[in-house]
Amino acid sequence: MAAVGLRSNINGSKKKAWSDALQGRDGLRKEANMVEIYDVPKNQSEMEAFSRGKTKSNTILPMSIANQKYIFECLKKFGTDYGKASFDIDLKRKGGTGYVNPMQYTETKLENMGNKFLRLKDNERMVDVSSSQVVSDLIKSTNSS
Repeated sequence: MAAVGLRSNINGSKKKAWSDALQGRDGLRKEANMVEIYDVPKNQSEMEAFSRGKTKSNTILPMSIANQKYIFECLKKFGTDYGKASFDIDLKRKGGTGYVNPMQYTETKLENMGNKFLRLKDNERMVDVSSSQVVSDLIKSTNSS
């Protein structure tokens, strides 16, 4: 193989090169500092050491905060009458106080969002529902049944 230009013990020569590199010019052996490319945790305790703890940004919610605010306004104004909420128009043009369904979601979409919002646990709900007695009562009636 040497006649063709191939080496038969490639790993052995690399180990020797590494050993020679550790040998300093003064003849004293240096300490090798191996660098790991990836810090992959090998077990659960290492995984916990790498984690930064639970924050709001890395907590996965069953419903986004934007959707919670959106459906809360619909529930506050119309209760569970999702048909009326789906036809809510821009009342600001006519001197009204505003509208709650600017995305013009369908009745079915609003109903699904409403049911999901009403079934959220207290720690999953990021909207303060205490400002609306209607929504608070809806949540209590949904959770009791």
